[in-house]
Amino acid sequence: MDGRGADPRLDGGRHRVVAADVFAELALYEPGPRARDAAREPDQQRHRYRRHRRRRAVRRHGCRGFLCGVPHPRQVPDPVLARRTARPGGDARFLPHSCRADHSHGCRRGCDLGGARLHRGRYPAAGGCARLFRRAGLRGGTPGLWRKSRLPPDAGRPPQGIGLLWRKDGTDMNALITNTAALNAGDAAILFATAGILHRAMGDDLHVTACDLQAGAAARAYPDLDVHPTMFGALQDSTGRNGSMRAGFARALIAARLWHTPLGSRVARSLPPAVRGALDRIAAARVVVSAGGTYLVPHYRVLPKLADLLVAYAMGRPYVLFTQSLGPFPRGRDGRMLGFVLRHARLILVRDTRSRHYLEALRVRPERIIECADAAFALPLPSERRCDSQARENRGPLQVAISVRDWPHMRSSDGMTTYFDAVAALTSDLVTRHGAEVTFVSTCQGAGDYWTDDSATAAAVVRRLDPPLRDAVRIDRDFHTPWQLMSVLGRFDAVVATRLHVAILALLMGVPVLPIAYEFKTSELFAKLGLGGLVQDIETVTPEGLCAAFEHFLAVRSDLSAIIPGLVAKERRSAFAAGEHVKEALAVAS
Repeated sequence: MDGRGADPRLDGGRHRVVAADVFAELALYEPGPRARDAAREPDQQRHRYRRHRRRRAVRRHGCRGFLCGVPHPRQVPDPVLARRTARPGGDARFLPHSCRADHSHGCRRGCDLGGARLHRGRYPAAGGCARLFRRAGLRGGTPGLWRKSRLPPDAGRPPQGIGLLWRKDGTDMNALITNTAALNAGDAAILFATAGILHRAMGDDLHVTACDLQAGAAARAYPDLDVHPTMFGALQDSTGRNGSMRAGFARALIAARLWHTPLGSRVARSLPPAVRGALDRIAAARVVVSAGGTYLVPHYRVLPKLADLLVAYAMGRPYVLFTQSLGPFPRGRDGRMLGFVLRHARLILVRDTRSRHYLEALRVRPERIIECADAAFALPLPSERRCDSQARENRGPLQVAISVRDWPHMRSSDGMTTYFDAVAALTSDLVTRHGAEVTFVSTCQGAGDYWTDDSATAAAVVRRLDPPLRDAVRIDRDFHTPWQLMSVLGRFDAVVATRLHVAILALLMGVPVLPIAYEFKTSELFAKLGLGGLVQDIETVTPEGLCAAFEHFLAVRSDLSAIIPGLVAKERRSAFAAGEHVKEALAVAS
């Protein structure tokens, strides 16, 4: 390169070797000359070279240290690996950096190469420089600070190094789906459907990793799932639930911000292993996907759901929010943090118009908001799916499934009591008047590690029945995967669903649903399907009103069975379109 020939005063008269001439794989980057220096005469360039040497800096253009004041390096494609000729199997030498005020120990830090103590047999860190540090005693530096590291014969830098984690080749695609709750069969349906949507849009070589707040229990429930703790879960495991967790998250954000800088590895090594692992997974992801659902709403905590997204933003990784129902948003610190995360998302997929309006009020760019169907509509359908209403009507007693849940956010103090009374009255009416067989089944049951159990809520409803009727009602207490639950629901003639994804999985099986809405997501979905008149509000439902609504529902059940397949097919197309929207958003940004 111009101006980098032999200099008897500095290099002992030996020409400096370009690494790319010896090892093509080691064509990294080194600090290069300023663009304005190219027009200078050679003697002027040498004068500039000597002037920097008089500052006792070992490196030509100074240091990446925080406070040393020497200009930062520029990147050119030809690094100088060694002062002497490099050979396969030879020694590569690196000088640690102390960045003293007088630059007496040189200017390039060891961590630029992954750290001298980390470089034995390994590859330099991303963005590092592979130039050999000058022999001490020429113009600064100390002989005692030299370190040796064996250069492997097949030395080469993996092309897609990120932080502390390397990927095998440049074609690997990693997607990280965070904020999952796989112990909830409804959220598990969203997770597996999202993975299928992304695979369909981005190719079969896509590797999907899930991050769950209860990763250990989720791994036991789904052994084939690649699941790990979320950032918030890793912080909880490492620091506990006290005030030190806030300081731990601040350190994680600093490490994420410095991840692609020489300081990144040093800061990361000061973090607990679980937090470092969470940072590695986010750094390796091509895209971070916040799972679909309804968790960015006023009655849930915000930080546990935003931790991974804040780290992704600090690290420069793109993130999207999959099909959500969200809002209204809180005020104060949580509202400001939520607004910041949402405004910097690459894409936000919403399930309903009301969520779009909430986002627009938060000043999220309208072109980044796209409405799509719930991801669960993209689940593969079991082979035993039944859509023949005549087959159901001719097989004996009416089979009805009921899904209930505890809802502590009622506006009225006696709201849950009225809701329980209404469901109990409907159950009694089904058994006595229609001779129906009633089974309570839901998405959140049978998982002891999960925070709620709908089968316990069902038991509270059954206790309100007259003793002779209790034996005619069954409570399913088992844990079900999404596909198992679909098979269970497919055996019923009708479903009364408080849980939204019980309703969606039943619709996928062609079973008519009478919904009870505890959040606006249920009302919005059935209004979009043209079935808004069936929805019962959990806040206003009464025993008489629910029984009357079910009578009307039975009257139109055959008509509903006929139109459900077409409605589901439309929602499935919309759900799969979400993958293309994500792919386009990533392509535009890149």
